[in-house]
Amino acid sequence: MPPFSTITIISHAREFSNYFFVNNDKLMCYFCDHSINFQIKNTIIAYISSKTHIYNKKEKENQQIKKRQLTIQTLINTSEVKKIIINNLVKTFIMADIPLEKVDKFQNQEQGHSIYLRNILVENRSVLQRL
Repeated sequence: MPPFSTITIISHAREFSNYFFVNNDKLMCYFCDHSINFQIKNTIIAYISSKTHIYNKKEKENQQIKKRQLTIQTLINTSEVKKIIINNLVKTFIMADIPLEKVDKFQNQEQGHSIYLRNILVENRSVLQRL
């Protein structure tokens, strides 16, 4: 009896790492933002050699676009994490008696982005003071 092997989405993503990435248990194409059935290897190979994929790959390489399209579930998860971080930050400001009107922006040193908090803090002041 031949050895049993399990083909997983991650194994195909590793094998075709120049073309695909895994997002929410879907094999997604870097160039076409299209999900591919990962269970049949011939489907993946046929997709890679399709005219549409080759055209999209050339276009994105010419434009040097490296961004990935996110799924709705990923965006929802990210948005909920941001809400938790902002709520924790606001609680910390309140516990430290920092006036919310004085906070104009909070600098994220790692990425160089600014999070404008004053409006968020002032709008949610009544809710936050109950915490």
